[in-house]
Amino acid sequence: GRFVNKKKDGTIFQDETTISPVKDSQGKVLNYVAVKRDTTKEIELETQLRQAQRMETIGTLAAGMAHEMNTPIQYILSNTHFIKEALADLLKMQAGYENLAKAVAVSATFSEEVEVITRTTAEIDLDYLKQETGKALEEAIYGINRIGAIVAAMKEFSQPGSTVKQPEDLNALVTTTVTVSRNSWHEVAKIDLILD
Repeated sequence: GRFVNKKKDGTIFQDETTISPVKDSQGKVLNYVAVKRDTTKEIELETQLRQAQRMETIGTLAAGMAHEMNTPIQYILSNTHFIKEALADLLKMQAGYENLAKAVAVSATFSEEVEVITRTTAEIDLDYLKQETGKALEEAIYGINRIGAIVAAMKEFSQPGSTVKQPEDLNALVTTTVTVSRNSWHEVAKIDLILD
């Protein structure tokens, strides 16, 4: 079996040991013989190989997740842009209704209809909606773009490395690293990327 032992100098090592009895002609055990082989390096290499395999699996999983997440992110982003543009058009039309309501109010015709528009405007707090819906959509678009950047960075990060020397885009490597590691530093630091 495998054992953890200590050398005379105090160094811990692992060995693979086989212990066999030495018997006399009647089968009585006279002594034992142990054959040991230091397996510390082998076990370290096995551990490194398992870790590398685990990282490769995580990389494959990350690349698959990145690919799968890109499509729904694009749907959300496209629809959010559509809603932003539609809201801008609706707000233009609503401004026209407000102008119409003011003009009609001065002429004192359609007073009931003007009252409904005025009351509805107050009830829905139109000024607040005008101000905040644009901000909410901008934040949503920013968040979706961040998710897209993280997914792209994960996909880039998870690609297996090459053993062949080749030119690399250092700006892209730095940007990807900053994107992937953001969660570790964003509350305590600010990074300004000044790339070549």
